[in-house]
Amino acid sequence: MSEDPCSRAVRCRLRVRLPGVEYWHGVAGAYHRSFATLCAGTIPALLDGLPRGRLLDVGCGTGELLAEARRVGIAAFGIDAASDMVSRAAGVAHGDVLRASLPDTPFCEESFDAVTANFVVNHVDDPRAVMRELTRVTMRGGTVVATI
Repeated sequence: MSEDPCSRAVRCRLRVRLPGVEYWHGVAGAYHRSFATLCAGTIPALLDGLPRGRLLDVGCGTGELLAEARRVGIAAFGIDAASDMVSRAAGVAHGDVLRASLPDTPFCEESFDAVTANFVVNHVDDPRAVMRELTRVTMRGGTVVATI
């Protein structure tokens, strides 16, 4: 398997913007007690049938999808725009979570076998640009799964 995509991120594309981060700053605890429950309900459907290679979860929130993906044997990585979400997700998932904001991710083309976006695309300024970015970082023949 090639090198870790999070390690490659710095070398490949460090052009990450973090617009709107102030809105999400400091909300990880409240999110975990409220919307995280709603978002967690879609996790089984999102993970069902995904390739067992590398997964990127964008807008990973508090990390429940990452934790479940790792539990079933998927090498899962996450990004979120809010630093407190990144900290919580890294602790919950015991894994690699970077602070980054859509539509610009720090990853090289075709870095992941699959990408998930659980209730994320509906929260961005330019959903089409986000979907283009998600397909850019997904390997040819890979899978992108999103909920809105």
